[in-house]
Amino acid sequence: MKGFASILFCFVCVVQAATAQFAGWGTYDSTNSPLPSSFITSVAIDGDNVVWAGTNKGLASFRELLQWDVYTTANTNLPDNWISRVKTDPAGNVWVGTLNGVLARYNGNNTFTVFDASNSPLGAFCVTDFVFEGSTVWVSTEGGGVFRYNGSWSGYNSQSLGLPLDVALSAAIDGQDRKYFGTANEGVFRLSGNTWTRIYTLNTNLPYDNIRAITVENDTAIWFGIGQQVNDSCLTRYDGSQVTIFDSLTASGFPMRNIRHIYTDGSGNKWIASNNDEEGGLFLYNDTTFRVFREFASGLASNRVYESVMDDSSNLWVATFRGLSVFNENNQYLSEEGPASAAQFVKAWPNPATEELRFELPQNGSYTFDMLNATGSTLRSERLQAEGTVLLDIRNLQPGIYFMRFSGEEQRYLLRFVKM
Repeated sequence: MKGFASILFCFVCVVQAATAQFAGWGTYDSTNSPLPSSFITSVAIDGDNVVWAGTNKGLASFRELLQWDVYTTANTNLPDNWISRVKTDPAGNVWVGTLNGVLARYNGNNTFTVFDASNSPLGAFCVTDFVFEGSTVWVSTEGGGVFRYNGSWSGYNSQSLGLPLDVALSAAIDGQDRKYFGTANEGVFRLSGNTWTRIYTLNTNLPYDNIRAITVENDTAIWFGIGQQVNDSCLTRYDGSQVTIFDSLTASGFPMRNIRHIYTDGSGNKWIASNNDEEGGLFLYNDTTFRVFREFASGLASNRVYESVMDDSSNLWVATFRGLSVFNENNQYLSEEGPASAAQFVKAWPNPATEELRFELPQNGSYTFDMLNATGSTLRSERLQAEGTVLLDIRNLQPGIYFMRFSGEEQRYLLRFVKM
């Protein structure tokens, strides 16, 4: 898949001051990459091992060789930049849902197949989640209920079914093609064939009934992230006969606050995204013990975590409020001692600047020099002979964020500056 804007970045420039001391961690955000925003709402991996990140200001992808592609309303036919969900279908295609009622499939070449109020019943309802049953898409929305698309649209909500499905927050599907939908304060509904059943609800087998996350574990158990506030949140596992509740008393003392996503990796570990400034973060459960990663105590960019997913290289990508964090404690590629340490992030002054920018490369010599804007579009490419302090005239640039890339025979340097 080839996007509109491409840019190469060395991982060293990504390791921020807050994360550099933690081996195995790095963070991409809008200050050190072409990400359109540091608020990462969702993350997914496609069939080519490309990382896709949804933000509140557009969509971005990240592939091998550290190449970024950016997709917004400005350079694609997407009608909405606020991405609420990113997922891939069984064929590896990338789909996005948005805050304002858009479901779209990426077709390549910066084009999307778009479903919105003009050609679907989605209206302006926020797309909270979606799952795939072959070529059929099941969509949960906040206000419109559940929708099915298989070439034509069908809707399921209080009006059509008489069931309180209108505020559907999460969705999952098991190996028997049974669909599960979590709701706001109405518990969990299961669709098996054409039969809807309200299977979990308050005071029967769940302690609370605000279901914000669902995941199915090998058809042996279903995990629920429940609640939003301090006094109504927990992690729950149901194996078909028994409900196990994980809270501050049973989860190694860790509170489970506002769980937004539960991801099961190839080893069966559960990665739990918790969105809470003080007690949130990323929790790891190996079916025996819990471990927590939090801002300042690890390289995680923020305690407000929305989603996580692992790529083919066992790198865990984490969507947070302050950037796209990535973690692999066994992979030196992600540490300061890894091969990426051959490149450096160069500082410029004054920064921000209005007319002239000065910088010094650590080694004098001849370099290939590229200047790129915040979306990764190349503005100029030329040879540069660097000797001491380099003076660059930026008066013709529009105000904004810019990146410069320098490539020598054995050196690579990166620079970011702001034009006022």
